[in-house]
Amino acid sequence: MNAEYTEREKRAVFDEYLVLRCQGGDTQALHELVRHWYGRLYGFALGQLGDAEAAKDATQESLVSISRGIHRLEDPASFPKWAYQIVVRRCADWQRKEIRWRSRHVTDSAAVIENTRSSQPDDSADTEVVRRAIALLEPELRSVVRLFYFESFRLKEIAELLEVPVGTIKSRLYYARKKLKQTIGEDYDD
Repeated sequence: MNAEYTEREKRAVFDEYLVLRCQGGDTQALHELVRHWYGRLYGFALGQLGDAEAAKDATQESLVSISRGIHRLEDPASFPKWAYQIVVRRCADWQRKEIRWRSRHVTDSAAVIENTRSSQPDDSADTEVVRRAIALLEPELRSVVRLFYFESFRLKEIAELLEVPVGTIKSRLYYARKKLKQTIGEDYDD
């Protein structure tokens, strides 16, 4: 067993322990769980929404839902999947609101890309190209890419999290990769 796997297992067991304590009414455990997961959930929401303020709002709303519903979670080991499901729903809610708003107010995609760029730390030019390409993906493709590559979920876990068949996840990942190759190729052709 390598050291990284051992650390991951340690974190998973500790999270399960915190969930059990939360379910027993321990508010300090809830604060610890929120502190431990906030960054990852926020990072995921930011990648989904491309807007720092919207990501903060979606993450906060998700954490409220998590704290209110944690006592109903039957399997403490499923906490990560459950938490990400909540964030996915909150991001989808925000995106639906944004679509309604945009249908009333015309904006262009350059503003979205610029907002994404300004809300994330500067990296290399290659990373920026990839970040912009991911931001241009449709939400359902962007979710799969972020969950698979950035959050290290397996295909089956992503399917359960998004409540779609594994074949759909494979298809979305295939099309996302294809679109990313096209977009990134276009950026380097300039």
